[in-house]
Amino acid sequence: MVRPTEQRAVHSHNWSLLGRCFLWCLLAALVAVLLFRLGAPIILLLLFVVCPVAAVWLYAMSERPLPVPLDPCPGTRGRTLNWIAPWYEKCCARLGLAHAFRVCLIEVSGIREGDHVLDMGCGTGRLACLAAYRAGETGRVCGIDAAPDMIRIAREQPMRAAVRPRFELAIAEALPFPDASFDVVLASFLLSALPPDLKLTALKEASRVLKPEGRLVVAEIDRPASLVGRILGATLGLSTKLRSHIHGRTDQILQSGGFVPLRAANWRSSIGIWNCRNAVSANPEGPRS
Repeated sequence: MVRPTEQRAVHSHNWSLLGRCFLWCLLAALVAVLLFRLGAPIILLLLFVVCPVAAVWLYAMSERPLPVPLDPCPGTRGRTLNWIAPWYEKCCARLGLAHAFRVCLIEVSGIREGDHVLDMGCGTGRLACLAAYRAGETGRVCGIDAAPDMIRIAREQPMRAAVRPRFELAIAEALPFPDASFDVVLASFLLSALPPDLKLTALKEASRVLKPEGRLVVAEIDRPASLVGRILGATLGLSTKLRSHIHGRTDQILQSGGFVPLRAANWRSSIGIWNCRNAVSANPEGPRS
């Protein structure tokens, strides 16, 4: 937990950093206006505006204080959202993926008092906090993410639950937990951040840490239903990480990872929620001859 004096120092540093970034951007804009008045070509104007803004952004991201000590960042070929961590919750709210969406996931998961829950790709930890509230004093909730700033923010989240979730810097394809540790594993928009081979690796890891009767709850982008969604999906589908989900093949991915997927709910027509059981526990006798 960050002490009040450290928080004040962080806020003071951030305001100072914001002021310096604003001055750099203002200087870049003045140079661009001057070049425009002198008849400079448009490409030169773009270079004088885009490059300084990009440089200022990178400078700001590298200069931010790191008040919460973390282990070394794990390597992954998946996509992390470390750069957007300070604005992650605002983005979720704009996209309709904030509190109501998370409550829907918790309801689908069926978390009960005393359950052990893992949130894979926990982001800023809001979903894990809701899970902890449902699991109660006798439960245990862990959240993992590969983005250091997400974990820092998650560890500073205010809590209403009796037991605070434990947040760790880790990757879904190599979970730092023993076998059969959890009753429920949550994975919201995790698979679409991983390349095809790591999707299966992460699912096998989820299967490993789940108890025999455990449940995996997955929320993922699905085949768009609207015209605008299909146009946007055609662009997003260029990414190998997103393509299979945009084309509606999340069920097949879950089956390939060793789960029996059940479509439990839809969210705003373009997001699917699956409640999955381990294929072995769902059919303990195996295939009949």
